[in-house]
This record gives sequence, C-alpha cells and structure tokens, in this order.
Amino acid sequence: MRLPRLGAFVFAALSLLEAASAVDLKNRSTSASGQFIIYCDDRDLRGRVVLFVEETKERALKLMHAQDGWKLPIIMTLEPAVPDQTDPGVKLTLVQNPAGGKVELNVVIGDDPASIYLQKHILRAVLIELAYRARPVVNGKPIVDAPWWATEGIIQSFRRRDGELNSDVFKSISDRSKLPPLEKFLTQPPILLNGVSGEVDRACAMCLVEALLSLPNGPEAFARFIRDWPAASNDAMGALTRQFPTLADSEKSLAKWWSLQLARFADSERWQGLSLEDSDKELTTILNLQITVDKKGRTEQFALADFEKYLSLPGAQQTLRATQVRLVAFSARANPFFRPVAVDYEQIVSSLLAGKTKDIAPKVTATEAYRKKLTERMMLITDYLNWFEATQVAGRTDAFDGYLRAVKESAPKPPKPADPRITDYLDTLEK
Repeated sequence: MRLPRLGAFVFAALSLLEAASAVDLKNRSTSASGQFIIYCDDRDLRGRVVLFVEETKERALKLMHAQDGWKLPIIMTLEPAVPDQTDPGVKLTLVQNPAGGKVELNVVIGDDPASIYLQKHILRAVLIELAYRARPVVNGKPIVDAPWWATEGIIQSFRRRDGELNSDVFKSISDRSKLPPLEKFLTQPPILLNGVSGEVDRACAMCLVEALLSLPNGPEAFARFIRDWPAASNDAMGALTRQFPTLADSEKSLAKWWSLQLARFADSERWQGLSLEDSDKELTTILNLQITVDKKGRTEQFALADFEKYLSLPGAQQTLRATQVRLVAFSARANPFFRPVAVDYEQIVSSLLAGKTKDIAPKVTATEAYRKKLTERMMLITDYLNWFEATQVAGRTDAFDGYLRAVKESAPKPPKPADPRITDYLDTLEK
C-alpha cells in the first residue's frame, strides 16, 4: 500500500537534521527485505526512509513484472553538510569488498533538502543493483547508470498512477512541430529536469516508458533492457530494438509509433467527449490540409480527396503525418458516433503516407457519405424529440426524465473508500 505523500515528509524531515561531523554507525535500520541498510542519526527520519525505499523498489519491480531476488545490498547514508562544505549532494557507487559487492548511496544534505530528489536516487540504486547483480563488481571501474529517461519515466509513471499528473503537457507537444525525434531524445540528455524547460523531457520520458511497457511482453522486455544496459555501450536505440523487436521494422515506422504514443497520451485523460456538432466542426478543421507548395514556404489549402494534386508537393508528407496524429487524438475525445469516421480517415491518411493511392478516391467518397448521413440523421432525431416535446403534450412533460436520469446515473462517480480490513488483508497476502 502506497505511503501517502511520504516523499514530501522525507524532504521536510531532512531539513531538521542537526549538524554533525559524521553519522554514528550504531544508528542504523534495515528494511523489510533486508536489502537496504540506512544509516542516519535522526531515528524518526530513518524509520520513514526505511519504508520509503521499500515502497519505491516494490513499485518499480511491479512495473517491470520483475522478482525481487536481490543480490547486492544497498547501503544508504543520510547526513547533513558540515559548515563550509562545498559539495552537498548524492554519491552513488559500486564497491567490492571481501564480503561481496554492494551499492553505496551517500546523501549529504545542504541548505535546500528538496533539491536532493531522494526518490530518484533510490530508484537509480535499485536499477543499478538489477543491472549488476549478475555482473562482476570491480572497484574503481565507472558504473553504468540506467538511462536518464528510464529512471525519470518510471518516477513519472508513479505520479500518473497516483493521479498527480495531467495531460496538459502532452497536448502542448502533440503538435508535430514540437515533437522531439525519438533518436535525438534518447541520445541527448536534458539540461535541467527540475526546471520548467524539463517538463517536456519528463513527460516524454514517461510516455516512452509507458509505451514500451504496453508492447507485447513489455514489462519483461523492459526489465531485460535494464539488466543488459551496462553492456549496451550507450546505444539506446540498438538496446531497445534488441529487446523490443517490433520497434526494429524501419525508421519511418518507429517515428510513426512515437508520434502516435504522444498523441494518445495527449487525450488519455479526457473522459467527456465532444458533442456531435463540435465533433463535426473539429473534423472539418483537421481535414483542411495546409500544405507547403514551394521552397519559399508558401502554403495552399487542399481537401483530403484532392490527393492527386498535393501528394507530390514538398510539404505533403509532413502535413499528412501531422494530420494522422491529430486524427488519432481526435478519435479519443470525439462523439462516439464519430469515432468510426475518424478511424476511416486515419486509415486513408496512412495509405497516402505509404504512397498507396489505389481505391483511395472511393474510400474517401464512402466515408464522406457516411459522415453526412450520420449528421443528418442525428439532426432529424433531435428535431423530432423537440417537436414531440413541443406539440404532442400540453405543458411540461416528464416523458424523457427516465432517459435523463439514466444518463446522469451512468456518469463516472468517485470510487467509495476501500474497507480498511480488505486493504490490510491484501497487504498481508501480497507480503
């Protein structure tokens, strides 16, 4: 069971540590699994951190469907910075001694405890142990940390599952012009994740991790990726395609997959769809293609059915890719009656991107006809209901109250609090 807002408590408690030259080695606690040994002079903080590290590890392993089976202990020391100390922060090392290998996580707290980002470093230690538990530990040899996007993506996945993350940032980057190419995203680390400029990088990291986990056998493949990362020579793309063969088809299909994942996350939290009228208006806007027609950047507007006129133009491919992403995003929030229409249009655009124009014209005509008939029939139904209400009964009628009540009752409701006895039972069973 997740400890509510424990990370915030830990950061607050860190600021209360009294200055000391070193941690008393007698002041230590061992976590429930026995993997973490925490040294800290503040007994209350030490007890909280012992629970926090186990929670972080359990959630990460659960995300990857990985068994615990740890081999290397993680020794964690929390101490305040001494006066005039210039290097407060975190040091993570692998050490080999006569008793065996171990991961050491030394945390020195300065004037700003929140800047430590403790959960991130705990997760780093967990992933390093997972990667090195079957590898020899050599003193002095640099360790290969898990990719920044893997660590950050897992943490943001935690936040998303806890309801602490919204989709606004995905909406801002689902525009094709703001979409970072996947290869560049994997190879160029962000400058500052904690700043506003790092918000897009954090969101993309979460999207990538969640998308990989959703692939066939994704959690298990992701765990293998982490275990094999020290031998990958920092080749993220090659390491990913080895563990996720579906990503190895072609550069274009990989770029398309990446675009669609971001588009889906942009609308993943919208539970209330558009009205029929708004759906039709937005679809009309999406299908008005603004295509660059020359090297000077001049654009013209084309209808989707005029593909013979625009397919050979310089900006056709870029506009069609952006249209495909917008159609996928639109289908997630469109009126339910309009979703099959959006799917048909997305398939048409996909065929045009692949250069397959055979039978496209009749498909466009058939989709347009279905869309028009759908809109007309829904308008007739609305008009009939209004006419019936206005002419067939005197005064106000309750004829449709049952329908309106059913709609209201079917709206999503917040879940009822879980019976604490059930929660305790499940926690005990899981252990």
